[in-house]
Amino acid sequence: EGIRARVASQFAEPEAAGGGAGSSGGESVEAVQKRLQKMRAALKKAEHLAGGENRGETTYAALLQAQREAERAMAEHEEQITAVKATAKVVEDSVQERYKFHRRFLKAQGVQAVSDFQMHLSRRSMGGSLRFDHKEDVLEAQVAPRAGDAAARSTTALRSLSGGEQAFSTLSLVLAMWQLSATPMRALDEFDKNMDSSFQAASLKLLFEIFRQQPGRQFLILTPLDYSSLFREAGVDERDAVIHRMPDVVRH
Repeated sequence: EGIRARVASQFAEPEAAGGGAGSSGGESVEAVQKRLQKMRAALKKAEHLAGGENRGETTYAALLQAQREAERAMAEHEEQITAVKATAKVVEDSVQERYKFHRRFLKAQGVQAVSDFQMHLSRRSMGGSLRFDHKEDVLEAQVAPRAGDAAARSTTALRSLSGGEQAFSTLSLVLAMWQLSATPMRALDEFDKNMDSSFQAASLKLLFEIFRQQPGRQFLILTPLDYSSLFREAGVDERDAVIHRMPDVVRH
């Protein structure tokens, strides 16, 4: 409005001074046209800077409406941000609670695994322990050939044990860790390698005790040995197992 007023005053001045564009002492038509073009350009530039329309109409109402819409949109965004932050807080608390539960679960499972490992080793009067380092993803097994001498002769290097002790310690570790894997089928491939008959009998007796405790699972044992005599030595009823004998390999 101020620009419009200035434009009007510019055209009023010559008429007041000379009685019109063609009167003596007044401006020529060309000068008036040049001034008109300059004022129109100034008006257009001013309205453009103010966000107005190119045709020179006042834009105050439009700008006011745009301001209101922007404020309303901002209020909606702030509500959304508040809702997102609240949801993020709930999710964060839930994740923290699940993490704490996971840590408690790992600790409890670790304690149970150590107990099972020691119980399995005791079948051959052996002793041992497991150390779980969840931060470094390390599992360390300690085995003593004699349970009563575990403090003095325990070792983490299973290769220092006899072949039968190594195999039985490995089997005991596998059985202790089975509880961490809920699968419908479990398989053992030549677990009895390097075992003498006494270790084999003890291992089969231990395995079938576990098998009977888990009737909902299927167990598969792969071995090159004939278990007929071992079943009798271990006190295992052959009806508890289905034996599939593969034909011998024919070599040419």
